Amino acid sequence: MGKRWLAFIGLIPLAGCASGDSPVTVDGLDTPNPSQVDTTERDPQVESEGCDGQQGQSLQDGLSTHFQDWLLANGVGNLDFVRADITGGSFGGLVNNTDCIDKRPVVFIHGNGDRARGGSLGGWQQPILYLVENGYRQAELYGTTWGDGEPTVASQMTHSRAHVMQVRRFLDAVLEYTKQPSIDVVAHSMGVTLARQAIIGGEATDQDGSYAVGAPLTENVGVFIGIAGANLGLADCYAAVLVPTCNQIDGFFPGQYIANEVIGTSQFLHNLNQQSGFEGAERYSIWSASDNIVKYGCLVWGENTCV
Repeated sequence: MGKRWLAFIGLIPLAGCASGDSPVTVDGLDTPNPSQVDTTERDPQVESEGCDGQQGQSLQDGLSTHFQDWLLANGVGNLDFVRADITGGSFGGLVNNTDCIDKRPVVFIHGNGDRARGGSLGGWQQPILYLVENGYRQAELYGTTWGDGEPTVASQMTHSRAHVMQVRRFLDAVLEYTKQPSIDVVAHSMGVTLARQAIIGGEATDQDGSYAVGAPLTENVGVFIGIAGANLGLADCYAAVLVPTCNQIDGFFPGQYIANEVIGTSQFLHNLNQQSGFEGAERYSIWSASDNIVKYGCLVWGENTCV
């Protein structure tokens, strides 16, 4: 893991992932052959004689006007990545045509009940400010809000087609807009499973049935970091299938343990975990044994759901 991401780990409690004094744990998962994935640094989006040292060094609220104009010009302005209906609904984008990109862009996918930046849970506010202080530009950091952005309705959120495709289309848009071969993706909580599906692509399931997500984006992701994800479901959903976010189709239902076997995991999670493929050239999971949402040391039926 690069030095910038090792330092980033220290900010995880500020992202609302963990509580208590227990340290976070980082696991590097199996990765595809690095020779199959381009992880080199790229040239700026716009060739120019130089990039103004001041522009783009601070992070404005919302997507930049330059990015919004690009979205409209490319027919995807109707997808509402800006999310002007809530405070902290989005961030990222070039300042103008002379702005530039020096580092691989990073896309942040927030967790259930949260939002891109700020709000009562904080969003990615502290991590992205840390990265800005350490040399990242506005054109290299991106986030949008899926869902209502309110913790009071978190129990109603599911891995719906709308949420999966909002994440997928945002990843596609950032890749095309920045003209970079690859991006890094940092996801938290429910954002982990949404982002995994968006990247792996293929077929997914929600309350309305199966649908096609698209071709895999693996070759376009350099580093994937999943923070406190519930990849095998949530232990709190064992007996809570009537709660929408725990449902057996596109929720976090972890299945039942029968005859030494786990059966009946939600269709979304089962399909996601059965698909072959990777989330990026390098993949890492980060969790805390005292996480106040995942709980129980991240164990679900004896297996680590955060990995």
